[in-house]
Amino acid sequence: MFHSSEKGFPRDVCRKMTGEEIRKNNPDIVCFEEFYVTDKTMADTLFGEYGHRHYHLFRTKAGTLFGDIILSKYPIKKSGDISFPHSTNLCIFADIEFRNRIIRIYDNHLESYNLSLTALALKLSKHRAKDKNIRNELLEVHEKVRGTTIKRSAQVSKILNVIKKDGSASIICGDFNDTPMSYTYHKLATGRKDAFKDSGEGAGATFIPLWPFLRIDYILFPREYESTNFRTIKSRLSDHYPISAEIIVK
Repeated sequence: MFHSSEKGFPRDVCRKMTGEEIRKNNPDIVCFEEFYVTDKTMADTLFGEYGHRHYHLFRTKAGTLFGDIILSKYPIKKSGDISFPHSTNLCIFADIEFRNRIIRIYDNHLESYNLSLTALALKLSKHRAKDKNIRNELLEVHEKVRGTTIKRSAQVSKILNVIKKDGSASIICGDFNDTPMSYTYHKLATGRKDAFKDSGEGAGATFIPLWPFLRIDYILFPREYESTNFRTIKSRLSDHYPISAEIIVK
């Protein structure tokens, strides 16, 4: 999940360093959210070792493109998008052929809170909770959280309807923008294993500005599968740490 550098590198430098990170870890499938490219030619050719890909991109005011992309070393037999009204958040999916079976990958970027949790936390830490401005900010945060929670709930329902209709084995991953205690996580994780819980260690936090408190990126997979070697990769090319796992398909 690399889209801009937490270190302040330009995007082209980030893309180059991301490629180096991918080659070092050598995954079979890569999922990106909020990934920026200059045009569709770049989306079609970037990281050329992955011969199969599916993406959905939005155009920014600056003219560049961003969105979700799935890269695969295995053939993609079918792909599609699950869009959400009035939002650039979305879910994309790809049916990947692996050893004579089809496994569907859902790559999610769900609604974010769209607020500065970091700035608010710093203000609260200075014991100014009685300050009128802080109270007003807390009320504003509450309304934003309420609104985005409702939006995410609707997005989750739409994704689950597609999953139910398809009926095939599926791996659900991406940036849920919600914690393991949330409705979002509970609904998407029901009937599935969490790769971090199955084979990870430590806190597993992925959101760098509030590390080590927030785990909001996930890999969920069918109960009949297993995982090993879950990792939170401490690469600071984004405001999220990327995660990886080996999924054992029985």
